[in-house]
Formats: sequence, structure tokens, C-alpha cells
Amino acid sequence: MREWLEFLVVVKTSPLISTVINVPEHVCTAGVKRDGSWIRIYPVSFRLLHESEKFHKYQWIELEVVKAKGDKRPESYRPTNSGGIKCKEFIEPDEYWQRRREYVIPPSMMTMCEYNRLERNICSLGVVKPYKIFEVRETEVSSEWPEKYKIVLQRPGIFDGSLTPLRKMPFEFRYRFTCFEAKCPGHSKLILDWELSNLYWRELSRLGCKEKAVYSVKYKYLDDLCGTKKDTHFFVGTDHLYGNWMVTGVFAPKKRPYTLFD
Repeated sequence: MREWLEFLVVVKTSPLISTVINVPEHVCTAGVKRDGSWIRIYPVSFRLLHESEKFHKYQWIELEVVKAKGDKRPESYRPTNSGGIKCKEFIEPDEYWQRRREYVIPPSMMTMCEYNRLERNICSLGVVKPYKIFEVRETEVSSEWPEKYKIVLQRPGIFDGSLTPLRKMPFEFRYRFTCFEAKCPGHSKLILDWELSNLYWRELSRLGCKEKAVYSVKYKYLDDLCGTKKDTHFFVGTDHLYGNWMVTGVFAPKKRPYTLFD
């Protein structure tokens, strides 16, 4: 059943090549509705959207969707491409991101350990507060796309001029952290934030060295976003195939100073 939904975008994952006909690449987008419930929409060929439809994180958008077929995750929907995407208010970052916090940080949160124990069809999106963050660990991987994606890139049409073909990230980055569960064994979660891959490619172009680009990513995602002056939370979500939890984004406003009334 088709329906129009409005939600605040908080997650845009790194784009991937799509094997779906007429969808050259897709970005998984997630956010929260006015009632605080989560929603995920995909596929969205973000780079092909009209400029007026290219939404930002922490912007309200409205679009027509249908429940995603073959995806048992309750939050998953597919855009119908009917009526386009209506971009609405962008929530500016005030000093402590209070307006953003009102929507994305619930009064009570589950731990990463609790999310890991959930059945796949119960919940697949959420937010957690890490207790201790140990490191951002990089792993070098192939810079070549798997064969099924190379076939898509070779199709005549969209990649002949409309789009520059996506480059495959030669590194995977993971957060190693513990959550607030008393006997937390520790977590190692893949980071799929689009801002991370954008940062890597910018730094590689600027510095001309992949080791230096990796250092810039690790500095940003550990020393900056997880620094002592930040009230860091992780947006988390599961993948479609295996149900593994991953870090899809970072919410890192400046810490609000404590007062006698806190």
C-alpha cells in the first residue's frame, strides 16, 4: 500500500552499485518520524536526484513509499518515485544540538548488547551510547568491485556521462567499543557512514597518500567525534542479508556543561 511519509534524515550510508535494472547505484537512508519511530528507505540513487531533491542530514523530507518486498526488517520501505522528494525544514545545529537531540535521542536507550540479542524481524535501526571507545581500526581490502558490480558498470547508459562511476573504498573502518551493559564483551562494528568515505577520498586527493588519508579518517572519527568534549552516540542498523549490526552514523554534539540542577 502506498503512503506518504515524513521523516527527519539522520543516516546516509555510503553509496553502492546496484544490480537492479534502472537503479545504477543506491544509498540507504534512514531517519525518525515525528513520533520517534525509525524508517529506512532504499534504493535511492542520490547522485541522480534533481538538485531540489538532494536532501541533507537533519532535514525533514516527505515522499511516497511502499513496504519493501523481500525485506523482513520492519522499518524498510521503498520510494515509489511518484511525486518526488519534498525537502522541508533543515534543523540547524545549535550549540548543543538540542533541537536535533529532541528527535533522535530517545528518553531511554537500549545497549549495543541488547540490540545484538534481538530477533532480526523485531528491530533493525536504533541509537546507542558507547561507554568506552577504544579505537577506529582500518582493514585494507580490495579496491576492485566484485564481478557482479563490474558488469553493471559496463552497461551502456548512465555511467557513460551522467555519473562518474563509484570508486570502491580500499579500506574498511570499524569502531571498537563497549556499551553500558554490565558484562559487555566489547563490540567491533563496521562504519558505513557516507561522510567517512567522502572524507577518505577528499584527503586522498589533497594529500596524495592513502596512509595519510586513513590517518585523517581515524583522527576525525576517533579524536574529534569521540573526543572528551563530545556527547557521542552511534546510529546503528542491520544489513539486509545477514542481520549484522553496523554503525551507520555518528551523533556528536558538544557536551552540555553540568549544573547543580542536573
